[in-house]
Amino acid sequence: MQGLNFICAYLIFMFGSEEYLAFEIFLRMMNLESKLFKMPYKNMITDEFPLLNLYFKKFNKILQNHHEDLFIKFNEYEFNLYLWLSKWLQTLFAHDFNYYVVTRLWDIIIAEDMDIIILISVYLVEFQKEEFLQCESIEELLEVTKNLYAFDFNKNLKLIDYIVRNIQKKKYFEEINKSVGKTMLICGVCNEREDD
Repeated sequence: MQGLNFICAYLIFMFGSEEYLAFEIFLRMMNLESKLFKMPYKNMITDEFPLLNLYFKKFNKILQNHHEDLFIKFNEYEFNLYLWLSKWLQTLFAHDFNYYVVTRLWDIIIAEDMDIIILISVYLVEFQKEEFLQCESIEELLEVTKNLYAFDFNKNLKLIDYIVRNIQKKKYFEEINKSVGKTMLICGVCNEREDD
């Protein structure tokens, strides 16, 4: 179960000596009936990764439609977003980001729902867009990605502020909202195909 150790570690760190609370939140994340999310997190890690694959597709579509220059740059250098984006999505950002950033991102995810992680991922890439566009190798692209993770309190504040402002503006929400019902179908209610 890829990513679960990071989720559990973050929850235990957050709740300290109250492990039972960490476990209770973890169970609620995994369970559809808990109403914590419209879709349980477990759909991110089940066989064949249906939710993860759908999120990759949505991320790519937003990038291609709104940041064609980045999309071209990533393809030009064969910068496989699946290698780093899957870590972000499957661990709800706990794999790479520091406690402060993860806490703020989880606040947003819980307030908005799971589908928001696609938009958060887009906003994270947008935040570093100029640096990405200046890269001339895959190594430089990876370095820019790593720079997002660095603990720099002022940069972290700017990053979270950027994400929150874009969520408040509902930037790209229409593209995600079109697929919410289909996402729920893909994750176990029935086998309807995603066609956009």
